[in-house]
Amino acid sequence: MFNLPPQRTKNKDSRAAGFKERFGAYAATVELDALPVYELRGRVRSAIEGLIDFDLWNRQVEIQQVELN
Repeated sequence: MFNLPPQRTKNKDSRAAGFKERFGAYAATVELDALPVYELRGRVRSAIEGLIDFDLWNRQVEIQQVELN
């Protein structure tokens, strides 16, 4: 749906050297602000939620509720 065109790394960007070292000199980049805000938020939310152990999260919420009462 959002097939953003790849771009070259901007060599004048102060982060370029670190990016190239980490991902390779020819790694493709895209302008994230080219995505609609709802799409970008959804992707970020999905990535974060994919890292959460919701069983552990919910247990901690229960503990917090008991401690606050």
